[in-house]
This record gives sequence, C-alpha cells and structure tokens, in this order.
Amino acid sequence: MQHFASVKTLKRLFRVFVTLLVVLGLVYASYEAVGQWRAESNRAAMEIAELDEVLSRTDDADQRDVIIKRRDQLIANQPLLRNVDYRYLFLSAFSYAIGLIPSALLLCQAIGSFGERPPSSITIAAHLLGHVGKYVPGKALVVVLRAGVLRSAGVPTLKATVSIFIETLMMMAVGGTISSLIVILLPVPGWILGLAIVASIVASLPTLPPVMSRITKHLFQKKNVLAESSSATGDVKSGESPEAVGYRNVQQNVWRLFFMGWFLSIVTWCLIGFSFSCVIVAIPTGEVLPPPLMLFAISTAAISLAVVLGFASLIPGGAGVRELVLASILGIMITPTHGLLAAVLIRGIHIFTEALIAVGCWIWLRGNQIGPQG
Repeated sequence: MQHFASVKTLKRLFRVFVTLLVVLGLVYASYEAVGQWRAESNRAAMEIAELDEVLSRTDDADQRDVIIKRRDQLIANQPLLRNVDYRYLFLSAFSYAIGLIPSALLLCQAIGSFGERPPSSITIAAHLLGHVGKYVPGKALVVVLRAGVLRSAGVPTLKATVSIFIETLMMMAVGGTISSLIVILLPVPGWILGLAIVASIVASLPTLPPVMSRITKHLFQKKNVLAESSSATGDVKSGESPEAVGYRNVQQNVWRLFFMGWFLSIVTWCLIGFSFSCVIVAIPTGEVLPPPLMLFAISTAAISLAVVLGFASLIPGGAGVRELVLASILGIMITPTHGLLAAVLIRGIHIFTEALIAVGCWIWLRGNQIGPQG
C-alpha cells in the first residue's frame, strides 16, 4: 500500500514538473519575441529622431518637404501595436488554429494504423496539448505530453510514441518539400536554397513506405514484441502480443498512411502559410506588397522552411533560426525590418494560440479524468 502511494506521489510530482517546464518555456519564448519587437520599435524611433535633427538644421523648403514626408511615413508605419491591423491578426490566429487540426487527424490515422481505436477527440486533444512542449529544450516534452494522454486512453506507449514520430516526420517532410519547390523558383541566397533541398530530402526519406516499414520493424524488434516465428506475410500466430498485431497492421496500411499523411500535411501547411501572409499584411508598411497569390506562396515557403529548420535545430521553439530564415526569404518581397517584425509577430501568435488551445484541451481532458501520465 505504501509503495502504491509513493508511485502515485511520483506521478503527481512528474505532472507538476512537466507543467512547470511548459510554463517556463512559454514565458521564455514570449520574452524573446517581445524583446525583438521592442528592438525594432526602438530602431524606428531612432530613425525618426535622426530625421527630426536633420529637419531642425535644414532651411531649404524642398529638402524640408522631402524630410517631413519621409518622417510622416515612418511615424505612420512605425512598428507599434496601435498601428497593426488587428483584423488580420485575428484571421491569422484563427487560420493557424484550424491548421493544427489536419495534423491531429493524421495522428489519429497513424494510431489507427496500429490497430488502436482511442476516441478521436482524445487523440486530437493530445496532439494539440503537445504543441506547448516544443518550447522546452530538446522538444522531448512534446512526445511526453502526447504519449501520456494517449496512454491514459489505453494506447500502449510504444504505439503512441511511434505514431507521434510518424505524424511529426510527415509534417516536416511535406514542409521541406513545399519550401524547396517554391524557393527553387525564387531569387534567394544560395544557402537558403541548399538548406531547403537538403531539408526536403532528409525529412522525406523516413516517410517513404519501404523506409517506414523497416524503421517500425526495427523499433518493434528492439522492444522484443514481435513473435519470433511470424511469417513475412504477417500470418497471425497463436498468443501473438498486441504490439506484434499492431506492427502487422501498420505494415499493411503503410501506403495508405503515406498518402493520407501527405494530403493532411499539405492542408496544414497551406493554412499556416495563409496565417503568415495575414501577419505580413497586418503590419503597417509604406511599401507595395506583391499580389495575394505570390504573397501566399512566398509566405508558405518561408514559414514551412523556417519551422522545419527550427525543428531540426532542437532549439526551444526554433528561436533565432526561424527568424533568420523568415527574414532571408521575405527579403525578396519586403524590407528587412518588415520581414523581421512579421517573423516576431507570427511567433507571438503561435505561442498565444497554442497556449490558449492547450489550456482548453487540458481543462477538457481533466474534466474527463484524462491527462498525461508519468
């Protein structure tokens, strides 16, 4: 009885520890975003102050008119929150929130491929809750949160973990491929093009059905859950473990999972790309933006490559990496300042949206007595 109580206490402490890590990760990511925004605002304010000083020393009427016009333009387009079009920010957040659903449905498909049938609502909630874990070093907390919820719903840890990695790799593979197909048509720096192509190839390889089959077989064999005498055709052996049955199921459904995964991931990236283009439009600027379709294409390429490389960096939330990639690609259509502000603002929107959704999922899961297990 005492042993049971100690295990229960350890699980409770683990959940508290996970919650603290998530909160600290979100706070740190938010602090970085706010700091970058303030830096750009201060730079704009300094430029306005310099124009004021030049204006005070200029007597020529024509020069004064040019300076005043430039100064008024900077003031109107100063990166202050009061100058931002909040209608587009709301649309951006809404589009991003909807864009998370197809990936959650892909996780449902992956788990179903292993023969598990937890309620879709719980799987979707597990996926959405897990997003806040990526702001913690190593990103392993994403798997911990999602697998913990799925385990509460009766999904074995191995199947849940492999399913989570399949969904993530599909997402990264499609993101890398989309970015490379678009970036190759744009006048971007060579290092950006090279990274896009490498990211596409490296991320896509594990999602190819033959490769995925070999990887899952290796993982299940490593855990000693496959029946030793199972035939290559996947015949059921008497006494075969549930994990072995699950392995056989995923081998039979690997092609269906591949095509469904790419379809759902494409939908996700299109919605995320639209979300990012809304942020670019929302930020005040005196420049002329490209046509909507071009803006959408470049925005999708920029955000998809930034997220993929940020994921590969293992830095919490891809901090720094995402901003560098976004600013580099966006530089072909907008000013560097506008691009950096868009990168900072989209990070803030992602953090806010994911945190809000995670809180809602947590409350719903706790209300149904389901939550991450240690």
